[in-house]
Amino acid sequence: MFYGLFKSKFGTGAVVLSLNGALVEVFLPDAGIEKTLNKKYPGAVRKSVKEAAMLENYFAGNDESFKGIKIDFSGLPLFTVKVLKAIRNIPRGETVTYKQAAAMAGNIKAARAAGSALSRNPVPVIIPCHRVLAKNGLGGFSAGIKWKLRLLEIEKKKINREI
Repeated sequence: MFYGLFKSKFGTGAVVLSLNGALVEVFLPDAGIEKTLNKKYPGAVRKSVKEAAMLENYFAGNDESFKGIKIDFSGLPLFTVKVLKAIRNIPRGETVTYKQAAAMAGNIKAARAAGSALSRNPVPVIIPCHRVLAKNGLGGFSAGIKWKLRLLEIEKKKINREI
């Protein structure tokens, strides 16, 4: 395993890649990122990687498509992988509901399951689960609602904070 760090106005974040170069996990900016990395991925080697540079560009407010990034989905349930692959192409500045995400994955009646699948997203931002909202509000986010709002604001998506 190896990792790369990226900087943003929120702090330092990290990406972890497998030896074959597939993205395994994204850590959103956090003050204790290197300690977290060493604990979860002991022996991982720091390296300059394009994925980290792309995230740094994204957090600087620039449009970044993240196309061509290979993602390691091993260990994830099949429906989770379907949902993650389905929402990967939601354009910047646009959002869908959990029901729409479920429909995109092939099961319109599985909105709750889609939400559960999104909570397992190992690569937030790269797979834009923050662009999936509840019908009447923001819904959840694995890194917390504060992060969901930050990401949507970076993308210039205005959200009614009363939701």
